[in-house]
Amino acid sequence: MYFADEGLLYNPRLRRAYRIEGGIPVMLVERAESVPEPEHERLMARAREGAATMSGAGGGGRYPVTARAGIGVAADDGRSTPA
Repeated sequence: MYFADEGLLYNPRLRRAYRIEGGIPVMLVERAESVPEPEHERLMARAREGAATMSGAGGGGRYPVTARAGIGVAADDGRSTPA
């Protein structure tokens, strides 16, 4: 999940956050931040409200975040379905 306004990439499955510094994501394992439960819930709530975007590995498109599963993936017909 990409939170542009917070300069943050977030992996909800691993509960790891990566900061974006100078427009460049810092994806180093040793710099990743563990996200505690309250922060995870805050980020997930913001994502459900539309504050986060996802880019898919296959098409680079943007996928909405769903309330049920967290991350949506593209369906064959272009719709978004829960992962």
